[in-house]
Parts: sequence; structure tokens; C-alpha cells
Amino acid sequence: MGETTSGPEQNVLMQIQNSKNPQQAITVVVNQEEGYAETQGLRMLFGVEEIRIDLQEILSSLQETAMVLSFLLETMSAGQDMGLPYAYQDVFDYEGTTYSLKKDNDHRVLKRLQ
Repeated sequence: MGETTSGPEQNVLMQIQNSKNPQQAITVVVNQEEGYAETQGLRMLFGVEEIRIDLQEILSSLQETAMVLSFLLETMSAGQDMGLPYAYQDVFDYEGTTYSLKKDNDHRVLKRLQ
């Protein structure tokens, strides 16, 4: 993680590792100026859009957000292992909670739905 980035300041919030394939890991960085956190690594690993999350949402339930991102990472990895292309669902359920993952330019925005 010794890379430097230009532009808005980004701080690493967490790293999520695939429990079934530890070589697959993504980083979640915070962009405080823009008010969101986003994944880094999904595009490189799976060729899909990175995921953005509003800072207020991620900070209200950091553990829940980490579990959802871990679930998505492992789902992508399982598809890759079976030779299947991965496609995001705009709305999905995880552990009894519904989430949206809507496309916004070259990212997906993760939100918990009420």
C-alpha cells in the first residue's frame, strides 16, 4: 500500500480478503473531500466496476458493510472459479437485508434499503 495518489486525499479504511482464496483482497479507501468510500481491486481482480459507499452509511455500520463487501467478493470469486462472468444485481438481499447496487458512471453505489 505504499502507493501515492494524486487528487483528493484517500485513507485506507479496511482491507477485505477472500476467506476461500486469500490472494484475492480489496481495499476500501475514504475520500473525505467527496464524502464517500470506495473499493480498490475489484476491477483488477474481476473486471467489474468499483463500489462506492456514502461515508455516513458506511460509518453507521462498518461491520455490516464489511460483511456485505466480503459476500460480494466471495460471490465474484466463486463465479470466476466456475468460469462464469459476474454481473452486479441492482437489488439483492444479504442476511435478511435488502441492498441496492446501482450503476453511477464507472462505479456502483452500495446502499442499504429500508
